[in-house]
Amino acid sequence: MLHNLSLRRAMCCRLSPEKIPTSSFNKEKIIDISAGGTISHAVSATGSIFVWGNGSDGRTGVTDAKKKRNFVADKPRKIESLPKNVKAFKIASSSEHTLALFQ
Repeated sequence: MLHNLSLRRAMCCRLSPEKIPTSSFNKEKIIDISAGGTISHAVSATGSIFVWGNGSDGRTGVTDAKKKRNFVADKPRKIESLPKNVKAFKIASSSEHTLALFQ
């Protein structure tokens, strides 16, 4: 159990910057990025939002995390639950909230 907890902490709480390959964003061009607390977000030129980091009970917007405690997305995941007719262009994150602006 401690090993899993340490691994989770290592994946979500890195203390130094780490380059994320463009393939992690489906090769989409990233136009905005924000980090808050233990979660990070990126907005692509197509208006998609990607999220990675620590989140549970759906806080990341990733559908497979909705009923999971201690969910950690160790690589960027596209939020598929957004309506198809909206496009994000700006994002802001903190340890307590995320705000996205849409066109």
